[in-house]
Amino acid sequence: MDNPNTIQHRRQKTFHQLIYGPETMIEVDFEIISAGEAFKIGKGNVFQTKARIINDTNTAIVIENNNNFGIGCIITPKSIGSNNTFMDHCVVNHGTIIRNNVTIGPKIVVPANSKISDGVILFGSFDFRIREL
Repeated sequence: MDNPNTIQHRRQKTFHQLIYGPETMIEVDFEIISAGEAFKIGKGNVFQTKARIINDTNTAIVIENNNNFGIGCIITPKSIGSNNTFMDHCVVNHGTIIRNNVTIGPKIVVPANSKISDGVILFGSFDFRIREL
């Protein structure tokens, strides 16, 4: 499980199995909480201070490569593709599928079971009633 190319802070809080790729950086007080199966995290991901990733299902959640999870964000995904940015204090609710090259702005709340397609930028004050973008 440990990878010499991975930086992991000693105060990180983890539950269940966490499989992560090389060049992943985990900062102070990052939390990963799982009710069931493991997380599978690809390479080059950055988890900033007080970011919280939650798996409230009985299936493994896959987070692909080169994602940046901002300070204080709360993410409860079904799956996350590659090259996404989750800015400070954003919330991605249960069951959401995030594709590739997505940016979710600061303090944006994405409703449960949404599907966010490639290249979407969510910023400002939106009314997210559409389930698929």
